[in-house]
Formats: sequence, C-alpha cells, structure tokens
Amino acid sequence: MQQWIINKFSIFLLCFAMLANPVLASHDTQLDRIMQAEQPPGIVFEVMSRKADYLDWAIKEINRLSQKIRSRYPKLPIAVVSHSREQFALANNQKSGYQEMHRQVKSLVEEQDIPVHVCGVSVERRGLDAKDFPEYVDVAESGPIQLGLYKELGYKLVIITGH
Repeated sequence: MQQWIINKFSIFLLCFAMLANPVLASHDTQLDRIMQAEQPPGIVFEVMSRKADYLDWAIKEINRLSQKIRSRYPKLPIAVVSHSREQFALANNQKSGYQEMHRQVKSLVEEQDIPVHVCGVSVERRGLDAKDFPEYVDVAESGPIQLGLYKELGYKLVIITGH
C-alpha cells in the first residue's frame, strides 16, 4: 500500500513538473499555452544540445511548429536562436553532411521570414566567424544576448533542447 502511494505521488509530481517546466513539457504543450493566451508579439525558438546532429531534428520540429503558429497567426514574427554544439551543423563546411537541413533553414529564412541566429561567442571560440556560415544564417553577438533582445520585444520562448 505504501509503495502504491509513493508511486501515485511520484506520478503526480512528474505531471506537475511537466506543466510547470517548459523544458519538460512537450513543444506542442509549450506552444499551445502561448497560443491560448492573447496573441504574443512573437515566438522565439531556443535550440540547445550537446549533440552535433541535433539541429537536423530540431529544424524539422521548428518548421512543423511554425506552420502551426502561422495557421493561427499568419503574420506573427518567429525567430530561431541556436547556441550550443548543434549550431555548427550550419557551418559552410557541414553543408554536404546536412544538405536537407541547410535547405530547410534557407527556406525558413528566405521563404517564411524566420531569422536563424547562431551564437557568435561560441563561433569565435571554435576559431570561426560569420564568413564560415551561409548568408542565410545570422551570426549574432551572442545567443543569450539575442534571446534577451527577443524577450525584451515580448517574444514568447519555446525551448527545443536535447542532450
């Protein structure tokens, strides 16, 4: 009986944590909460992962979520900030290994008017700079600073993270 109570309590805590913590909640749940409130000034997707190939999956997810957003708010500004190891898949020297992802990022930027930023601090630490990325990728001063600028404008944050 005591084990059953502990298990029920654990399940309750996990459910509560998922509702309270956007990192644990699904991307759709995060977005649905935002879209149920009054129309936000914009949405910014924050992408972070220690996995170099994570951005390939994340861009597909962002594309799907962006379509969901634009079906309700066709003109709502959307942005993407990538600022961990995954951002280097966007470097010019990675195009051949991530052709489809690069095509999707270019489409986000040029066709859907969704800027994609990478972290200039991390880029510099790797000995790279803006010329090492395609013209459709913005090398921001810093990922956290770029996120802060969007938050100051009132953009709502959706976290896309993987370890």
